[in-house]
Amino acid sequence: MFLKALILAATATAVMSVNISCDSLTLQSLLTLVQHQMTTMEQQAASIQSLQSQLTALTTSSLKQDHALDKVKASVTDVKKTVMERLDTFNAQLEAKANMTKVAFTAHMSATGVNVGVNGPFIFDRVITNIGDSYNNHSGIFVAPCDGVYVFSFIMINDADAPTIHAQIEKDGEVLGVGTSDGLGAYNKWDDGSALVTTRLKKGDHVYVKRRGGGTRVYGSVYTNFSGFLLVADV
Repeated sequence: MFLKALILAATATAVMSVNISCDSLTLQSLLTLVQHQMTTMEQQAASIQSLQSQLTALTTSSLKQDHALDKVKASVTDVKKTVMERLDTFNAQLEAKANMTKVAFTAHMSATGVNVGVNGPFIFDRVITNIGDSYNNHSGIFVAPCDGVYVFSFIMINDADAPTIHAQIEKDGEVLGVGTSDGLGAYNKWDDGSALVTTRLKKGDHVYVKRRGGGTRVYGSVYTNFSGFLLVADV
């Protein structure tokens, strides 16, 4: 009996020892698992923090890019405005120049027998064309509206038996061309004289037809006329 009890006690002790050993192994496994999970969570937390830092950096970079884009848009708007303003100014100047360079006139005398006087310009008072309004039919003077090369012509007819008359195209006193209408009685009582010239003018220069010598009478109407036009404007 004693031996049996001893064996039972030894067996119970062994069983208890085995249970304790099993419990220790289980606890150790749990601790290892917990440590592994904590390590994993720490790694995940570090990864999340890194992602948050990257997101913050991306957000900051995006804001900077948006700010830079806004500056570029504002700069483009300013450039566009400047270009449009310059384009409007250029178009206005171009239109003004186009209007200014449209210069042409023709005028004749409204009366037939006309005494042109001794010193003053011939008065071609009947205007046919006056594009640019540069010819004055009261003074007989053309005033250049811009710098450039111009063409002028005049023709006159002697008034029947009137003496020979000489006339010239002048630019502020400078003789540009001369025409002569002879008075030769019955042989050539309606002789004509004319001149055609090209000249460079400055804005404000005066051009007109003036008696040069001889008689003072011409046969007017459309037979005695004065014309001019701008050939090319200076750039």
